[in-house]
Amino acid sequence: GKVGFVVDSDHSLLIEAKITQTDEGDIGIDDLLITNGYCPTFPVFATPPDAYTTTRPAVTTGITTPPR
Repeated sequence: GKVGFVVDSDHSLLIEAKITQTDEGDIGIDDLLITNGYCPTFPVFATPPDAYTTTRPAVTTGITTPPR
């Protein structure tokens, strides 16, 4: 998908994620592109093809840093 916004001054982008003990906190962000101008991606709420989706790894490690 895409998100558009118009700014006329300095700005920043913050991406937040929440660490939980269940699967509800899993998040992945990739292929992020920030451009100046119109985004040509159609449809507006585009979803990637199955070839780009990943599955949950079979082995995971514990949290190494405490949540803030």
